[in-house]
Amino acid sequence: MKALFSTDGLNPSQSFRRWRETLVGRGVPLEQARLDDGPFAAKLEAAGVGPLLLLTRVSHGAMRSEATRGLIQRNGKDGTVVVQRAKAHVESRLGDPTLDAPQLPAAVGVSLRRLQELFHARGQHISDWIWQRRLEVAAKRLVDPGSAHLPIGTLAFGCGFASQARFSRRFKERYGSTPREYRHAAFESIP
Repeated sequence: MKALFSTDGLNPSQSFRRWRETLVGRGVPLEQARLDDGPFAAKLEAAGVGPLLLLTRVSHGAMRSEATRGLIQRNGKDGTVVVQRAKAHVESRLGDPTLDAPQLPAAVGVSLRRLQELFHARGQHISDWIWQRRLEVAAKRLVDPGSAHLPIGTLAFGCGFASQARFSRRFKERYGSTPREYRHAAFESIP
């Protein structure tokens, strides 16, 4: 099983929001609401069959999920396929600091306006999603023991950030701590 997403290591105040963003980003048409005020934990796992990853396990804390007619219509097959192709294109070029929203339409065969509409229907902006993915990859690398030897600037550049200062600012906005503090806290908790 491969973990596609986990709230482990996330700021508890942001874990539910990040969980919803992840599901929306994967084309899951569900309205979700918390059922308690306790810490929220969730995990999305998959197993591979050849080159395909198949969703096999979803576990989460107390919440209500509902597939509404509007969400199902907004996430119709046509739009989902285009958005997934755009996201796959981004994933394959995440480390390229020149990657931006205007490049995507040509890669997936739609106009920029149409692609923006499809992302907006999922409650996202294209550029915000690109930055979100870069930050998520950077956060994983910061706590990965195999990347502990990498300077933070090198890690930032490898995730597509053009400057360490911009990376640090965006990271702190997203995770509530600097990359250095985040890394230190992760390795400090290892026995």
